[in-house]
Amino acid sequence: DDIHVFAAACQIPTEHTDLKSKTFNLMLKKHHKNPIIAPNPKNAWESRATFNSAAVYEDGKVHFLYRSLGDTDLSVLGYATSKDGVTIDERFDMPIYIPREPFETPGQHRFKTFAEHFVSGGGYGGVEDPRITMVDDKLYLTYVAFDGANPPRAAMSWITVADFLARDWNKWSTPKLISAPGMVNKSAVIFPEK
Repeated sequence: DDIHVFAAACQIPTEHTDLKSKTFNLMLKKHHKNPIIAPNPKNAWESRATFNSAAVYEDGKVHFLYRSLGDTDLSVLGYATSKDGVTIDERFDMPIYIPREPFETPGQHRFKTFAEHFVSGGGYGGVEDPRITMVDDKLYLTYVAFDGANPPRAAMSWITVADFLARDWNKWSTPKLISAPGMVNKSAVIFPEK
Protein backbone atom coordinates (compact mmCIF):
# COMPACT_ATOMS: atom_id res chain seq x y z
CA ASP A 1 0.00 0.00 0.00
CA ASP A 2 1.00 3.67 -0.16
CA ILE A 3 1.90 4.18 3.49
CA HIS A 4 4.33 1.36 4.18
CA VAL A 5 7.77 0.43 2.94
CA PHE A 6 9.09 -3.03 3.69
CA ALA A 7 12.77 -3.70 4.21
CA ALA A 8 14.63 -6.85 5.13
CA ALA A 9 18.14 -7.32 6.42
CA CYS A 10 20.08 -10.52 6.21
CA GLN A 11 23.23 -11.60 7.97
CA ILE A 12 25.12 -14.64 6.70
CA PRO A 13 24.59 -17.37 9.27
CA THR A 14 27.70 -18.78 10.87
CA GLU A 15 28.16 -21.88 12.93
CA HIS A 16 28.25 -19.71 16.07
CA THR A 17 24.75 -18.22 15.67
CA ASP A 18 21.21 -19.44 15.45
CA LEU A 19 20.32 -17.06 12.61
CA LYS A 20 19.46 -19.94 10.27
CA SER A 21 16.17 -20.45 12.07
CA LYS A 22 15.16 -16.76 12.44
CA THR A 23 13.13 -14.57 10.11
CA PHE A 24 13.75 -10.82 10.10
CA ASN A 25 11.11 -8.29 9.10
CA LEU A 26 11.05 -4.56 9.51
CA MET A 27 8.08 -2.38 8.60
CA LEU A 28 8.74 1.31 7.97
CA LYS A 29 6.08 3.98 7.62
CA LYS A 30 6.44 6.85 5.17
CA HIS A 31 6.74 10.21 6.87
CA HIS A 32 3.58 12.29 6.54
CA LYS A 33 5.61 15.07 4.84
CA ASN A 34 6.92 12.68 2.20
CA PRO A 35 8.43 13.57 -0.24
CA ILE A 36 10.87 15.67 1.70
CA ILE A 37 12.55 16.96 -1.47
CA ALA A 38 10.16 17.33 -4.41
CA PRO A 39 10.94 18.33 -8.01
CA ASN A 40 11.23 22.06 -8.64
CA PRO A 41 9.64 23.02 -11.97
CA LYS A 42 11.44 26.39 -11.85
CA ASN A 43 14.82 24.66 -12.26
CA ALA A 44 15.21 22.91 -15.61
CA TRP A 45 17.76 20.46 -14.14
CA GLU A 46 15.36 19.16 -11.43
CA SER A 47 11.95 19.79 -12.97
CA ARG A 48 10.87 16.15 -13.50
CA ALA A 49 12.05 14.11 -10.52
CA THR A 50 14.05 14.17 -7.30
CA PHE A 51 14.93 10.99 -5.44
CA ASN A 52 17.54 8.67 -3.88
CA SER A 53 19.05 11.16 -1.48
CA ALA A 54 22.33 10.63 0.33
CA ALA A 55 22.60 12.31 3.72
CA VAL A 56 25.36 13.21 6.12
CA TYR A 57 25.10 15.01 9.46
CA GLU A 58 27.76 17.66 10.02
CA ASP A 59 27.96 21.13 11.52
CA GLY A 60 24.52 20.79 13.18
CA LYS A 61 22.69 20.02 9.92
CA VAL A 62 21.63 17.15 7.73
CA HIS A 63 23.16 17.68 4.28
CA PHE A 64 21.24 16.00 1.46
CA LEU A 65 22.73 15.15 -1.92
CA TYR A 66 19.83 14.07 -4.07
CA ARG A 67 19.50 12.75 -7.59
CA SER A 68 17.43 14.90 -9.90
CA LEU A 69 16.14 14.70 -13.44
CA GLY A 70 15.19 17.68 -15.50
CA ASP A 71 14.14 18.64 -18.98
CA THR A 72 17.08 16.82 -20.63
CA ASP A 73 16.69 13.60 -18.56
CA LEU A 74 20.27 13.98 -17.35
CA SER A 75 20.81 12.78 -13.77
CA VAL A 76 22.71 15.28 -11.62
CA LEU A 77 22.98 15.84 -7.87
CA GLY A 78 21.27 18.65 -6.02
CA TYR A 79 21.92 19.89 -2.48
CA ALA A 80 19.66 20.77 0.43
CA THR A 81 20.04 21.11 4.20
CA SER A 82 17.79 20.55 7.17
CA LYS A 83 18.20 21.08 10.91
CA ASP A 84 15.69 18.32 11.75
CA GLY A 85 16.13 15.98 8.75
CA VAL A 86 12.59 16.66 7.51
CA THR A 87 12.07 20.40 6.95
CA ILE A 88 14.28 21.78 4.18
CA ASP A 89 16.03 24.96 5.34
CA GLU A 90 18.19 25.59 2.28
CA ARG A 91 18.19 24.28 -1.27
CA PHE A 92 20.58 25.21 -4.06
CA ASP A 93 19.29 26.49 -7.42
CA MET A 94 22.07 24.74 -9.35
CA PRO A 95 23.34 21.16 -9.21
CA ILE A 96 26.38 20.57 -7.01
CA TYR A 97 27.66 17.49 -8.82
CA ILE A 98 27.37 16.89 -12.54
CA PRO A 99 28.60 14.16 -14.88
CA ARG A 100 32.08 15.13 -16.03
CA GLU A 101 33.80 12.02 -17.31
CA PRO A 102 32.95 9.98 -20.44
CA PHE A 103 31.85 6.96 -18.34
CA GLU A 104 29.05 9.03 -16.75
CA THR A 105 28.06 11.27 -19.64
CA PRO A 106 25.55 10.47 -22.41
CA GLY A 107 27.44 10.14 -25.65
CA GLN A 108 30.63 9.76 -23.61
CA HIS A 109 31.57 13.43 -23.90
CA ARG A 110 33.73 15.23 -21.34
CA PHE A 111 31.88 18.26 -19.91
CA LYS A 112 33.24 20.88 -17.53
CA THR A 113 30.10 22.89 -16.80
CA PHE A 114 26.40 22.16 -16.45
CA ALA A 115 25.59 24.55 -19.31
CA GLU A 116 27.53 22.35 -21.75
CA HIS A 117 25.00 19.54 -21.21
CA PHE A 118 22.23 21.76 -22.53
CA VAL A 119 24.30 22.83 -25.52
CA SER A 120 24.80 19.17 -26.43
CA GLY A 121 21.09 18.40 -26.20
CA GLY A 122 21.38 16.34 -23.02
CA GLY A 123 20.32 12.74 -23.03
CA TYR A 124 19.69 9.81 -20.75
CA GLY A 125 22.38 8.98 -18.20
CA GLY A 126 24.50 10.78 -15.63
CA VAL A 127 25.07 10.29 -11.90
CA GLU A 128 22.54 8.27 -9.89
CA ASP A 129 21.92 6.78 -6.44
CA PRO A 130 24.37 8.83 -4.36
CA ARG A 131 25.78 7.70 -1.02
CA ILE A 132 28.12 9.81 1.09
CA THR A 133 30.41 8.80 3.94
CA MET A 134 32.72 10.88 6.11
CA VAL A 135 36.15 9.43 6.80
CA ASP A 136 38.48 11.71 8.72
CA ASP A 137 38.43 15.10 6.95
CA LYS A 138 36.95 13.90 3.65
CA LEU A 139 33.50 13.07 2.36
CA TYR A 140 33.48 10.15 -0.07
CA LEU A 141 30.70 10.12 -2.63
CA THR A 142 29.81 6.83 -4.29
CA TYR A 143 27.21 6.72 -7.03
CA VAL A 144 26.08 4.98 -10.20
CA ALA A 145 27.79 6.32 -13.32
CA PHE A 146 25.75 5.78 -16.47
CA ASP A 147 26.74 6.93 -19.95
CA GLY A 148 23.35 6.03 -21.42
CA ALA A 149 24.65 3.07 -23.42
CA ASN A 150 26.92 0.77 -21.41
CA PRO A 151 25.98 -1.07 -18.21
CA PRO A 152 25.96 1.32 -15.23
CA ARG A 153 29.04 1.21 -12.98
CA ALA A 154 29.88 2.33 -9.48
CA ALA A 155 32.05 5.42 -9.27
CA MET A 156 33.60 7.47 -6.49
CA SER A 157 34.69 11.06 -5.88
CA TRP A 158 35.63 12.92 -2.70
CA ILE A 159 35.74 16.43 -1.29
CA THR A 160 37.21 17.74 1.95
CA VAL A 161 34.73 18.49 4.71
CA ALA A 162 35.99 22.09 4.76
CA ASP A 163 35.34 22.56 1.02
CA PHE A 164 31.95 20.83 1.34
CA LEU A 165 30.85 23.12 4.19
CA ALA A 166 32.19 26.13 2.25
CA ARG A 167 30.10 24.88 -0.71
CA ASP A 168 33.08 24.92 -3.04
CA TRP A 169 31.61 22.35 -5.41
CA ASN A 170 34.49 22.77 -7.88
CA LYS A 171 36.70 20.90 -5.40
CA TRP A 172 35.21 17.43 -5.98
CA SER A 173 38.03 15.08 -6.97
CA THR A 174 38.14 13.56 -10.43
CA PRO A 175 35.73 10.61 -10.29
CA LYS A 176 37.02 7.07 -10.70
CA LEU A 177 35.19 3.87 -11.57
CA ILE A 178 35.28 1.38 -8.71
CA SER A 179 33.31 -1.57 -10.10
CA ALA A 180 34.23 -4.07 -12.78
CA PRO A 181 33.14 -3.54 -16.40
CA GLY A 182 29.90 -5.32 -17.27
CA MET A 183 28.88 -5.76 -13.63
CA VAL A 184 25.86 -3.62 -12.75
CA ASN A 185 26.41 -2.30 -9.23
CA LYS A 186 23.91 0.26 -7.92
CA SER A 187 24.72 0.03 -4.22
CA ALA A 188 28.35 0.96 -3.65
CA VAL A 189 29.09 2.55 -0.30
CA ILE A 190 32.19 3.32 1.74
CA PHE A 191 32.10 2.28 5.39
CA PRO A 192 33.48 4.92 7.82
CA GLU A 193 35.67 2.42 9.69
CA LYS A 194 36.75 -1.21 9.61
